[in-house]
Amino acid sequence: MIIKKYAFILIAWYFLFISFYISYFIGVEQPFLTNSLFYFFVIPYYGFGAMVWSVFSGVGIFIFLASVVSSVLWLKKGKLVYLYLLPIIGLISGGIFRYIAT
Repeated sequence: MIIKKYAFILIAWYFLFISFYISYFIGVEQPFLTNSLFYFFVIPYYGFGAMVWSVFSGVGIFIFLASVVSSVLWLKKGKLVYLYLLPIIGLISGGIFRYIAT
């Protein structure tokens, strides 16, 4: 049962990176890849890179703390709302970081 919870956390963090990427890089020229399946790996990679970059502005600290707290609450209480918070945190913080960075 605990392995299933960890799998859900990994999936939720994946969507956190994707939502941060979408919120931060929307409207920017996207990389061209030969195979569309590569976007499955590239988008979270760029989202994670931008998230690490956002640590230096202070937004990334909020992202990581809020995401870890949400993941721990999911492990303790088991309510799905804590997993749904991760992509929402990514969308909001990506938009804030884009506003700060530009």
